[in-house]
Amino acid sequence: MAIKNITGNDFLSSVDTRVKWVGVFITAITTLAVPDFAWAVYILIASILLSMAIGSALPLSEVLKRTFLVELPLLLILIPLPFIRKDPAAVELPIRIITITLSISELTRMFVLMIRSWLIILCMVLFTMTTPTDTMLTSLSAMRVPAVLVSIILFMWRYLALFAELVNSMSAARTLRSVPPLENSHRKKAGMIWNIKNSGSMLGSLFVRAYEHSERIYQAMLLRGFDGNIRSAFHKRLSSSQMLQIIFIVLVAFCFIIGAYSIYGQ
Repeated sequence: MAIKNITGNDFLSSVDTRVKWVGVFITAITTLAVPDFAWAVYILIASILLSMAIGSALPLSEVLKRTFLVELPLLLILIPLPFIRKDPAAVELPIRIITITLSISELTRMFVLMIRSWLIILCMVLFTMTTPTDTMLTSLSAMRVPAVLVSIILFMWRYLALFAELVNSMSAARTLRSVPPLENSHRKKAGMIWNIKNSGSMLGSLFVRAYEHSERIYQAMLLRGFDGNIRSAFHKRLSSSQMLQIIFIVLVAFCFIIGAYSIYGQ
């Protein structure tokens, strides 16, 4: 299942893909380079990214939904930190028969990490929603990314659609060959256990069929003249206006970092 791109004649869609790649990397570097508690910089970066989303006519609800879906696994990883790390200024929370120690410094640090990751994810979401997938990946070859790495990423992306179709067909076949569980709780529990076991066998079968399918695709590519090189349409050099855009992005990021350290210090 491919990610839906929302492209058109809006602001971000008209920007060259290579310039957007630079913008993504510079945004990530700036977000990670500023001091931990540079709240003004975080607000400025979020305001710029959200303004770009509005200027590109992107639905904010869809943008925020995608960012929070990607952010959720990181949140689950970071939640235990305030309860595991020890801190002299920790707060003890008595809950019935146990007492939970909450580290305020680690809680603040977790909040900062969440903000930083959310800003980087928001930038990537805007990039993926305004750039066609093939253009996004093939533009890497014009940025001197090793051809082997570009080929691996591009093939993985294209095979995902084939694997998703294979999963859907296997799920449909299982549904057509299965009997829906009755209302009896014992039979419903037995049916649930059977579904878990059957899903495990389906997963193993999926790996085998996916491997065989990829081998057939590779053989078909060789018969059609594939020599291991991905042909890219990005042969043009960056124009003067695109170079100015990159220089502007770098200068703004430099000003953000210098201003953050001058205001907030180390």
